[in-house]
Amino acid sequence: MSLSQKDHKQRLEEALQGNVTYKSLQGVIPCRIIIDGNYYNIYVKNLSPAYFPNKDVWRAQLPSLDVFAEMKDSTIPFIFLGYDEENDVYATWNPHKVKQRLNEALYVSFYSRLSKQIAAREEDRFVREKLQNDGEVLIFPRLKLSTYLLNSELFFPDKSDYVAMGSKRRVDANDAYRELNNNKNISLFAKYLVEKDCDKVNSYCHWLKYLINQNLFSLHRKDFLACDTIYQYDAAIDRFLKNEDIQTLEIDSEQQLRNILRRYVEFLKTIFESKEDVVPDEDDVQETPHEKSSSSEESIDYDSPYYKNGKITKVTNPEILHQIEPHLNTTYQELLPALNLLNRYYSAKFELKMEFKDWVKLIHEIDWNTCYDSKPVIKEDKVTKRKVTHILRVTFGDGRVLQHLNSARVFAKVIEECYPDLITEMGLTAAGVNIVSTELSEKYSTDQMPICDGKYYVMTNLSTSDKCEILKKIAEELGLDYKAELVSKEQFEESGTFVCDLPSASRKRIKVTFPDGRIVQNTQVMQTLVDVVEYATPERVLTLDLRIGGKNIITNNEAEVKGQNKYKSVGGGYYVNTGSSTNDKFSQINELNMKLNLNLQVELV
Repeated sequence: MSLSQKDHKQRLEEALQGNVTYKSLQGVIPCRIIIDGNYYNIYVKNLSPAYFPNKDVWRAQLPSLDVFAEMKDSTIPFIFLGYDEENDVYATWNPHKVKQRLNEALYVSFYSRLSKQIAAREEDRFVREKLQNDGEVLIFPRLKLSTYLLNSELFFPDKSDYVAMGSKRRVDANDAYRELNNNKNISLFAKYLVEKDCDKVNSYCHWLKYLINQNLFSLHRKDFLACDTIYQYDAAIDRFLKNEDIQTLEIDSEQQLRNILRRYVEFLKTIFESKEDVVPDEDDVQETPHEKSSSSEESIDYDSPYYKNGKITKVTNPEILHQIEPHLNTTYQELLPALNLLNRYYSAKFELKMEFKDWVKLIHEIDWNTCYDSKPVIKEDKVTKRKVTHILRVTFGDGRVLQHLNSARVFAKVIEECYPDLITEMGLTAAGVNIVSTELSEKYSTDQMPICDGKYYVMTNLSTSDKCEILKKIAEELGLDYKAELVSKEQFEESGTFVCDLPSASRKRIKVTFPDGRIVQNTQVMQTLVDVVEYATPERVLTLDLRIGGKNIITNNEAEVKGQNKYKSVGGGYYVNTGSSTNDKFSQINELNMKLNLNLQVELV
């Protein structure tokens, strides 16, 4: 059974009551407690299967809540616990980095491993597991919660700034920050404003130049590096404007500065979109998955060109630049910590013959206004070339046609419009990567195109013909009304190039406001239904006898749900049937709300 907030609080208190210094100060879940004189904000969520091909992967989803805004700004540690009821264990993650992800998305997933949860129970000990997404999870028996809280800083000593935690998008995060802080963009920004008929070009550019040249972006880089991509910078602007030194700038109003930054971010998005829209030359061919031998990050070499005879001659790698900048790009430099970071970083890569004076010279030669502009050396792979002869075309039942020289754009756009939540579970893969997934692959992250505002990623490293065949299979499996085909380049040119927009969220969603103010508006509509059923409890929903295809929407029959992707776990051995349209789910949620007196506000948006 999916535990309620009250149940979670009761079990938390059972685990802590042995410590006489424990006291609950406020709230159910989330709650604030004090133990041994230390304050903690705690939020607990059920652990459940992540529904990946690897059944060992479990997760707890951290929602966006208004109450988290105050907790995020507080100096009190934020502890997120995922609870496995069957094994009676908690999973938890670095509190410092969890806090930085509060309210960054409607839901942020934190992952665990079922095998380690079982091990923690059977061996009655703390179990630490490294995850594929550069993070780690700590799992322990519930009754050891007091021990964890009093030693959390020892378990998770890393308090570094969050940079794309939970993904492999460090390159995107660094690229976005570099462009933000690039004063070469000012003249291009001015042209952009003129094209947009802006009447404040001089004022906007003056203040932008001031922010860059006075290192104000650099001083508050963590506000921006908390974002995976430029497309999340709207939230970064809000954080940036809350800084005390920014609020004291002699500008007409905070709103004017907000407008400047938003227009600038809009401009930066066009830069990144133009990079994404580049179509390779006719004779260029995309690598097939089996040919690919390294990830994008592995093929970018920032360091080797500046290593000679045991010496480092220039620092260009954004990763190490971001680490040493807090010590160096400031009024009072801290040379020794920066030197130690550099020595540790380069010693792991090269055999060094650097003396102290060499490190000092290297540090003094860093120009913080231009250092992020250095172009890395790209290791070129030898790829067989062939002439592009066919284009992917998709014709929908309403007559709409999608086609483009870049087949990846068509492929991703169609998937976005045709229930990616269901396609995720069809088991379609390329090079061992799910065609639609919620996480980036370590090896093929540069070949995965984000859709639905970054909720999903579409694997595009396939031939055009393979993309066509996969779209056909999806249409057949889900009963979708479109025709996917390959047309000759001549046919494509004769019909006129239809510019297929980059994927963007377009389908209807269900917005549910709970009595405690929590708002759910998932990209996956089926997840909204799951959330509501969990809130209502599946046992109560079962008694309503709501039906889909003649069967109750709720079942606890394992044989019935086996191999059926449409059934989703709602805890306690129960499953909900999500195999209905968005409108049907909207009706089902409204019926649950009315018959069970849930006091929900339900909207179709």
